[in-house]
Amino acid sequence: MSGHQDTIVKFQNIQKTYDGEVYVVKNLNLDIRRGEFLTLLGPSGSGKSTCLMMLAGFESPTSGLIALDGKALNHTPPHKRDIGVIFQNYALFPHMTVEENVAFPLLIRKTPKHEIAKKVKRALDMVQLGHLGNRRPAQMSGGQQQRVACARALVFEPQLVLLDEPLGALDKKLRESMQLELKHIHENLGVTMVFVTHDQGEALTMSDRIAVFNDGIIQQIDDPATLYDEPANEFVASFIGETNMLRGQVTALSGESCEVQLDNGFRIMATNHSGLNVNDTTCISLRPEQARFIQPNETTSGNRFDTTVIECIYHGDHMRLSLDAGGQHSFMVKVPSGSLHSRLNGGQRVTVGFNAEDCRALRTQ
Repeated sequence: MSGHQDTIVKFQNIQKTYDGEVYVVKNLNLDIRRGEFLTLLGPSGSGKSTCLMMLAGFESPTSGLIALDGKALNHTPPHKRDIGVIFQNYALFPHMTVEENVAFPLLIRKTPKHEIAKKVKRALDMVQLGHLGNRRPAQMSGGQQQRVACARALVFEPQLVLLDEPLGALDKKLRESMQLELKHIHENLGVTMVFVTHDQGEALTMSDRIAVFNDGIIQQIDDPATLYDEPANEFVASFIGETNMLRGQVTALSGESCEVQLDNGFRIMATNHSGLNVNDTTCISLRPEQARFIQPNETTSGNRFDTTVIECIYHGDHMRLSLDAGGQHSFMVKVPSGSLHSRLNGGQRVTVGFNAEDCRALRTQ
């Protein structure tokens, strides 16, 4: 990410309601940094797309202020905002050639004719489609159409590009190559990109920072590794990646750690990141790859459970084992496919160990 920390977009106290009763965005404050790739991530109806549409100018905030480069945008029409937008359905004009589609934003902005051809060529070369300028969208694959949409959003060199679930319609392999392509375009141009998706893998792959939305509120905004390793609350822990959620009550505190008695009766040590006190209820997040199998007689520091294997699921490079840990049926452990433990059968008894520092004790919601 570029070293700029200056803010290009500011959302100040933004509220949005369509019916005057239910708020889809609640008192949102968000600073978007110049040159960053920021992803708005969340389930359907969490407010992320509404935020993008308000920034693009296709929706108006009910209250609050949106500013681009220090200038209020609330009354600026979409085509005067200096913002490129890439939609999920590409929104290309079927009756125009690829070149004409890409030239369209330049025509609206009354760019001189001699500059248009040069800019269109450069934008199409950037997405490796310079040789297909005379085709029409219907003659192209989904991935090619997505690239044309990308070229069209970038051709007038906007300060900001908004991407609304742009890879949703593509198959897995093509999505993954387009993710990398968008990332490279972002790195090469240094343009600020704001990307909306509900796909957490996509967000982790592409972003400098991710804002996790739920119920119209940003739950946490951080770089991908921090979100994964240090989720701020139960929602973020369960939405980003897979995790085991263990519920219980804090029974003792010691420094950065706390002892928790789980609902299934087990006692474990966890890291107390949320300022929990004795008797507080908590849910503990433990990633499935941070648990390991140990010999029953092995002496280890840290937490241990005696469990029963429920099922093993093959995922190519790893196995996911679902275990019954004292009535907690969905305790999950990931192990590499070739390992000894990838050959366990349902009903076998196994002991699982994990470190206190890998267990994050969070406030329950």
